[in-house]
Formats: sequence, C-alpha cells, structure tokens
Amino acid sequence: MTRHVVIIGGGQAGGRFAEALRKGGSDARITMLAEEPHAPYERPPLSKDVLSGKAAPDTTRLPVDWAALGIDILEGVRAESIDRGAKRVQPAGGGAPIPYDTLVLATGARPRRLAALTDADLPVFALRSLDDAAALHAILTPGRRILLIGGGVIGLEVAATAAGLGAHPVVVEMAPRLMPRGCPPLMADRLLALHRARGVEVHLGTGVIAVDWAGAGIIATLGNGERIEADGIVLGIGAAPDDGLAAAAGLRTRDGILVDGHARSLDNPDVLAIGDVARHPLPRFGVTLRQESWRHAEAHARHAAAALLDPSLPDYDDVPGFWSDQHGTRLLVEGLPQEGQEILRPAATESTWHIAGDGRLVGAATLGDSKAMAVARRLIAASARPDPARLADPASDLRALLR
Repeated sequence: MTRHVVIIGGGQAGGRFAEALRKGGSDARITMLAEEPHAPYERPPLSKDVLSGKAAPDTTRLPVDWAALGIDILEGVRAESIDRGAKRVQPAGGGAPIPYDTLVLATGARPRRLAALTDADLPVFALRSLDDAAALHAILTPGRRILLIGGGVIGLEVAATAAGLGAHPVVVEMAPRLMPRGCPPLMADRLLALHRARGVEVHLGTGVIAVDWAGAGIIATLGNGERIEADGIVLGIGAAPDDGLAAAAGLRTRDGILVDGHARSLDNPDVLAIGDVARHPLPRFGVTLRQESWRHAEAHARHAAAALLDPSLPDYDDVPGFWSDQHGTRLLVEGLPQEGQEILRPAATESTWHIAGDGRLVGAATLGDSKAMAVARRLIAASARPDPARLADPASDLRALLR
C-alpha cells in the first residue's frame, strides 16, 4: 500500500520537502495544503524586488513542475485540526478529513502584532505574503511618510525599498541598536550609518505607545514623548511560530514545535516540523534554535526529507546563516555572531569574527565580503580554532586558515 505524506503549509520549506522527497526516490502519495491561493514561493524577494515593483510576483515561485512530480497542492485550503490518534487532518470549511501516514508541519510564522494598534481601521501593514507585498507597494509613493516599527531585517529592508521609491521611511526600534537579535554590534552601527546616509530617519531605544488619527494620516507617540506623523505603518517586530495547530494536537511547543535532529516531533515520530515553525537542536552550539531564514528553510526541509528516506542519516547540524540586502549593500551573517569575543578585521570591506571561550570560531558578519563569509562558514562547520591575530590582520590570507 502506498504511503500518504501530508504537508501542512505551502511555503518554501513545504515545497522543498515535497520536491526532495519525490526526487529522493519516494513513491508515496504527497498532498500539500497551502493556505494561501498560491503555489510554493520564496519570501526574500517580497521586501525588495517584488515590493519595489522591479519583479513580478510570479518570479518568486519555486521552479518546480509539481504535476510532473505527482505532488497534489490544495491551494487556498487551511488545516483546521489534527487527529493524531486517527492520523488525519481536518480541512477548514467542513471538507472530508485527509488521512496521513506521515504528517509534515511547515506552517511557518506569522507577524507579531503591537498592543498599541487597537484601531482595526488604522493603515497597518505586515509583510509575510505576496498579497501583503501588493498591498504595501500601493502606499510606497514619493513623499509619503512610512513608519516602520522594528529595526530588524524586515523593517530595514522595507525602509531601504521605500527610500528607493521616494517615500520617507521612519524606523523606530526599542533596542539601543538596529538588528539586536541577528547582527553583531559593529555591523549594526554600520547599517545605522548607511540608512541615515540614504535619508532614513531612525529612532533607537524607544517604542510606539499610542497611535491616533490625524486627518487623513496618523500620529504615533513614542515612549520618549516624541510624536511622528505618518501615512502608514509597517510592523517589523518579528514573527511568532505558527504552532497553534500543533499545540492543539498535543504536541510540545516552546517558541516553535520541539523536534529532534531528523525534524520529528518529540511527541510523535510520524509528525515532522520543518522551517520557521520548528525548534531544533544544533549540536555544534549545544543549543536548540528556531531559525527564520531562506537558507535554513531550504536545508532543514531537504535534510528532513532525506532522513525520512534514510533514518541512518546524521542529525541536522547546518551552520546558521542569512543575508539581507539594504540600499544595494549585502549584510552576511554566519553562525551565531552574538556569542564570544568580537574581532574586527579592518579592510575596504570589513568583517567581524567571533571566538568562543574554547577558541572555536562561532560566528562572523560583514557588509559585502562574501568570500570571507564562505571561509567563515567552513571554519565554523569544522569547529576550527583560528588564530585571532590572523583574523584581525587584513593582509593575511583567510583561505590559508582552511588548510
């Protein structure tokens, strides 16, 4: 009897899992429930080329012939509940239950909301989907003031795109610096200078405590007493894992669905969780982590599919990393650069390197030096202990550290 693999979530992770499972040799029936009315697509272009209008929404779709692979995608279908005992998924709207042998949760994450935004009619936008990008693009016109709440990746990428379209972006970040979670302090300082040089107004160390109508626009009151006029608000205060369906089914969650090194739920090996919604172990750092990045969605999905086909595979232990394009400059981050001693490598394109107490390289970051980050990733993967003096010397050959 052919097994049935059901995937809840039609994003990048769900799509890549389905593709990898089939191309890996599985003859199982594969069904994907995609809540959005779109085939699987990539999200990074949403805040850049799609939002700016330089690229059509269709260009974000994964280049996969789903029909040729025999993968059924139910677009616009939301899963309402999971019955783990009966091994079936109930679609919303009263459709027939869908039985499964293996269930894959690729439900991703949802933008966090702000308590101060109590009026449902306020012009508030988030950016998580193609439809979100289309709605936000309509207000990014020359001269309009756009308030971006949150100075993380989404907030800063939207700010850069808005500035490029002639709008006036205003970023408000509660922390004393930009990108407090994903970027080391020195690179955050460089990003701040870059944004201000491009006309982005940035307020640090304060937050929005109230928003009121002011004619056709709004006025936001900050915690420090300042008031900001704007035509629209974009929320960039992070995303929460969309793990409510899993929790309701009795699966353990803690800022994400808890899984093992093969992406299997700690409560049920027939249920997998991948991508943004999964909190997985990362042995090389001795932590559990929930990651939100294109690279992780790709790698975690492919590894989970391969491990389902071959349970003898080693546990997932990919080096974390991400990039972010802002004002024509690319921030690249490898590992966990919030940890350890920070070493500056001065150069035309400078970088920072982060050494743990035991001498291991655990992270690195740069604005633009992709070759240095390729070396960093390999060193982190090898648990290398490079000489800090050589890292700090701009005349040294980083590639020699790999020998």
